[in-house]
Amino acid sequence: MLKKTALIFCCFAMINTATAENVQKNKYLKFSVGIPIHNYVSSHDIRDFKFIPSGSMVFGKKLSNSNINIELEGTYHYLSGKCYSLKTDVSIINGFINAVWFKDIKNSNISPYMGLGVGVSHTKTTDIIANGQIVFAGGDLIKPIAQWFIGADYKYNSKLSFIGDIRYTYLGKIRHKHVHDISSLAALNGVVNDGKIQNISIICGIKYKF
Repeated sequence: MLKKTALIFCCFAMINTATAENVQKNKYLKFSVGIPIHNYVSSHDIRDFKFIPSGSMVFGKKLSNSNINIELEGTYHYLSGKCYSLKTDVSIINGFINAVWFKDIKNSNISPYMGLGVGVSHTKTTDIIANGQIVFAGGDLIKPIAQWFIGADYKYNSKLSFIGDIRYTYLGKIRHKHVHDISSLAALNGVVNDGKIQNISIICGIKYKF
């Protein structure tokens, strides 16, 4: 009787452990770095904008009986550039909600995926200075943003994966405040305030399931 009870208990523990493992695999964290390969600001007079590699952290959950994942993503971008001879720096904090579709390939550790994300960005710009005085003061702007991406997930073990994708992100507008009415620079008001920031990056990172 004791052996039978022990056997039943062991079977129950194995089933319970397997169930718990399946539940754990539905949630994950991702940490990644974005390497910019193309940046575009939609004002032809804004030149030489350079992106520093971005960083992001993601919490995701796989929907039950589905290949769809829902993710909450936080990303930080930083870029600097010149408008004529005037320099400005832009820092952008993004929050996204992503919907990601995975395709499981039988007998393979690789899972292709594609996704869309919408969210908001907080864009902060530094002052633009000419001849020792502030021409355009730095500004803050909160705007809706969007992104799409396609890539692959390589399963290293039951918990750890390596991820890589190519990603397009619309990061909102540049925003400065016009301070001094200098006729030679008045035309720049629309330029420095209406530039739409777009970025294409290669994303590399790790995913940890729990």
